[in-house]
Amino acid sequence: MSRISLTGVSKRFGKVDAVRSVELTVEEGEFCCFVGPSGCGKSTLLRLIAGLEDLSAGEIRINDRRVDHLPPAARGVAMVFQSYALYPHMTVYQNMAFGLQQAGLGQAAIHERIAATAKMLQIETLLERLPKQLSGGQRQRVAIGRAIVRQPGVFLFDEPLSNLDAALRQQTRIEIARLHQRLGSTMIYVTHDQTEAMTLANKIVVLRDGSVEQVGDPMTLYHHPANQFVAGFIGSPPMNFLAARLAAAVPGRAECRLAAGETLHAGVDAQQLPANSAVTLGIRPEHVAIGEPGPHAGLIMQAALCERLGDHSLVLLTAPGSDVELTAKVTPGDEPAMDRQVGVRLPAEHCHLFDASGLALSRMVST
Repeated sequence: MSRISLTGVSKRFGKVDAVRSVELTVEEGEFCCFVGPSGCGKSTLLRLIAGLEDLSAGEIRINDRRVDHLPPAARGVAMVFQSYALYPHMTVYQNMAFGLQQAGLGQAAIHERIAATAKMLQIETLLERLPKQLSGGQRQRVAIGRAIVRQPGVFLFDEPLSNLDAALRQQTRIEIARLHQRLGSTMIYVTHDQTEAMTLANKIVVLRDGSVEQVGDPMTLYHHPANQFVAGFIGSPPMNFLAARLAAAVPGRAECRLAAGETLHAGVDAQQLPANSAVTLGIRPEHVAIGEPGPHAGLIMQAALCERLGDHSLVLLTAPGSDVELTAKVTPGDEPAMDRQVGVRLPAEHCHLFDASGLALSRMVST
């Protein structure tokens, strides 16, 4: 197992800052996911750790040894690519053995490592096949096996499931999680899919435009996002947002007014903001409560669309005459009739509030 620390890590391509002054520590044995939209710098950051790109500034240490000046082979890392990167003319066994042979390992030791790894990944019957004779999932397991036999201190995964269909992605995701449990190795995993990050990682790094927006465990990012970007990126379906003005603030509670005049409350400390400040109120779909329209409903909206997904349904709510929309997550059987008015309540204890810059205000109620 290895500990990785990045200090002031930056990468420029010409005038473009792909990675900006990243400060990060990945502890021994952690499963860390880099997540963010396309072009945010997550794969570039992984390649900097692997040694496939040179730093523009900063330093990288693995187990307190500075490695940013070392070639990839000397860093004690193994990388699994999105494209598998298997040698097409070599069998599975030869693909897994090649790196060990280059390192000068004896044939008996090579065979022992490959046999143990093939059993772990359930690819023993594939060792004599060529890559073209394998399915996409089998190729990905071979690529992972090739990394395992090297016994590295750090595993680096660059969107390894992107080429697989939905069912196979889920299956392989489970296999990677089990692999981490068995090996206890330090792993860094790049993905644009926040569901993968939430289910695999015990540490998530959310990136945007080359900068780190927030680092934390999955539930901290979900319930306590640092800003509106993280709140909107983490969670599926994403958090609902409503533009508002701050009408009043007392300790632990903020009163917000929508453009149409409705008043909503959030269990948030907003006393530092001036009255009438522009704010954004956020709430997760599972916390949007739908009922009968009446005086106790916070909003009167219309049920416009329903997606039935088996264990839950998503209801799109609209406000006639405005651009206000909300998504509510409800249990099957609780869906309202379509095209009818409903009362919508947004519980203050589940509401988030963001200032004009997108920064989250402190929530006074834990979730």
